[in-house]
Amino acid sequence: MNETEEKPTAPAGFETQKKPRKKRRLWKKILLGLLIIHLVFTVIDALWLRGPGVSEVFQYLGKTQLTVSDLRYRIEPETNELVVTWTESFDTSILPIPVYSIPAWAKIHEKTEHPERRIPLDPMPEEIVRCFVDVTADPDSPPTKTMPPLAGPLGDLGPWFTEEHAVLVEPSESQDMISYELPPDMVFRLTVRPEDVPRLSGMFIMTPRLGGHPSFLIMIPQPGEQDGRRVMFLSRKGDGGYTPYYEDLCVKWRQVSQEPDGFLTVCWKILWLPLAALPDWIWAAYGLFILFMLLRVK
Repeated sequence: MNETEEKPTAPAGFETQKKPRKKRRLWKKILLGLLIIHLVFTVIDALWLRGPGVSEVFQYLGKTQLTVSDLRYRIEPETNELVVTWTESFDTSILPIPVYSIPAWAKIHEKTEHPERRIPLDPMPEEIVRCFVDVTADPDSPPTKTMPPLAGPLGDLGPWFTEEHAVLVEPSESQDMISYELPPDMVFRLTVRPEDVPRLSGMFIMTPRLGGHPSFLIMIPQPGEQDGRRVMFLSRKGDGGYTPYYEDLCVKWRQVSQEPDGFLTVCWKILWLPLAALPDWIWAAYGLFILFMLLRVK
């Protein structure tokens, strides 16, 4: 080659195009490295660390929960039975959040059932006690209170008659009534306004003082009267706010199903784990900082 010949020169702008390409490759490598580090941390977090984010995925995501609501009682005199009805709803969470705290769109509703249970009252079951209520209509009686629906299977229990309305007559107030086992055939005097008398035909709450202490009695009326007194039924453990067969029917009113996860649920959890592990970085860093400070103190 002739030494005088000029060497080929790069096109104008070639050097300036080369630098951005190198920068883009560098950023891709950095992002890929961060992604690999995060995936490794996610695996470690899921298998051993179990930070808050990952724990909620395992605890709530894809879990089917049974919610018991609208627990109602009624007495059928014809068959002399206590009839218990309630609603069971089965919902599956598609987010790592408890079913009862997420909106409807974030859960899959599977089914709703309305079971019924009939309990004969002759002989009287051990869990139920009978009591009597003398009702007096008085226009000067204070109005009833409205208790907001209680959580769980209790729900709306009807009107609330306080100690201003209800007084224990038998046994006497001096007797110790703090026991969780209420005696049968207690007698109460209930003073209500005339317009509130019809409200005694359904479930209602009475909170008289038993032995000088507050109580919470859920009353289930029987239609008709006996010796001029209204007949009511309540749980033998009624002083604690229980209803008959409350523990038997509804102690697990929100119950997480123990069935193993299906294939789709497992896949959905795997997809969620990298996202759920992001806040666990902060949790892990905070733990390392505390450990470091403790080691320095030593």
